[in-house]
Amino acid sequence: MVRFSMDFKDNKTFYLMIKAAGCYSALFDAKKFTDILLQSGYRQIDNFIVADLILILTCSTSAECESELLKTMSQFYVKKKQKAPMVILGCMAKTHREMLIERFGCPIFNAHQEDEFADFLGVARSKAEKILFDDRILTLTPILKFRKKFYVFIRKLNSMLSVINKGAAKRVAEVLDVSRIFDKESYALKISEGCAGSCSYCIIKKARGNIVSRPIFEIVEEARKAFQKGYRHFVLVCDEFSAYGRDIGSNYINLLKEIFAIDRCISVSLSNVSPQFFLKQIDEFLFLIDPGRVVSIEYTLQHGSNVILKKMQRGHTIEEFISSVNAIRRKYSGIKFKTHLMVGFPGESKDDFKKMLNLLDKVLFERIAFYRYTDRPGTLSAKLDNKVPKSTILRRYYHVKLRYNWKILLYRLFGTY
Repeated sequence: MVRFSMDFKDNKTFYLMIKAAGCYSALFDAKKFTDILLQSGYRQIDNFIVADLILILTCSTSAECESELLKTMSQFYVKKKQKAPMVILGCMAKTHREMLIERFGCPIFNAHQEDEFADFLGVARSKAEKILFDDRILTLTPILKFRKKFYVFIRKLNSMLSVINKGAAKRVAEVLDVSRIFDKESYALKISEGCAGSCSYCIIKKARGNIVSRPIFEIVEEARKAFQKGYRHFVLVCDEFSAYGRDIGSNYINLLKEIFAIDRCISVSLSNVSPQFFLKQIDEFLFLIDPGRVVSIEYTLQHGSNVILKKMQRGHTIEEFISSVNAIRRKYSGIKFKTHLMVGFPGESKDDFKKMLNLLDKVLFERIAFYRYTDRPGTLSAKLDNKVPKSTILRRYYHVKLRYNWKILLYRLFGTY
């Protein structure tokens, strides 16, 4: 194990940079490590140049993301105070540990190494709290602070508009599409970490590990306390929702039943829902979803072609997915669907790409996160032949993104899709 000088431990300021601000799990990781610093007397500041300690929380979603992070880390390394340690956290700490140590020679900790981080600082770590979420998680960085202020502004604007025209207020909220985690009535409830899948393109499992589910009683206890504080909507935070409980002899249906049993006015938003596991209990899920209880479902669909889904090892067909979405819509039309789509997987033909475009005509997604395929080290897809040229990937990426943005804008403005 590489050991680092501890002569900085009396300094009291730190700077936090989060590249993966859109990932709720990353926010929880950042909170865990910054809590240790705050409890030890450190103070967070917004200028890395004068900080005594720099935390960089990384993401391994794509090669482009990692490349941007490496450039940022290089800039920080040159401009920071000479004796200020630069500590690297997050997924890259697990997926590229050796390269980062060789390049920067700095301390590196993955998401599960809070104790090692405390030892590195030379401080005693207090026992982890059962309540994982608080409002500070929404203001960890200047960008997050701005997003929260922006959301508050939109809420005030909607309140004024609703006096004149409730429909107009709803349209403003939909067009701007501000995340519900910033809603004053929303609570981010961590239910699990890690993944149960074996997708051929993904490196995240290497970073986050196999599925580790929190016990239902522990989650429900936290939810009850949050409910007593006034929270009514729960954003269920995890790396793979539909695999919840597979490691503890339970499942996501049992979890939802217990959360809904707290009170009838409780609603949830589901994130990182893998169709592979979700579809196996779709009938039980349909029985659960009374109007308003499930506000949104964010699927990790990835593609609209069965040929590509099979190469990705996703474990389902596009017909099964569309059938389940239609069944949910019939039961409750108010649910919002979101998803992730990847462009340029090895072997993606013109016909495969056309099927992705056709998917946009068959399913109304309130939001889609588009990704360009890149080879990830150690993955099965990196070894596949028939790679799609980067120029083709880029062209298809902007094609599908532009088409979707136009369709969703028309829907939000005029209600037609």
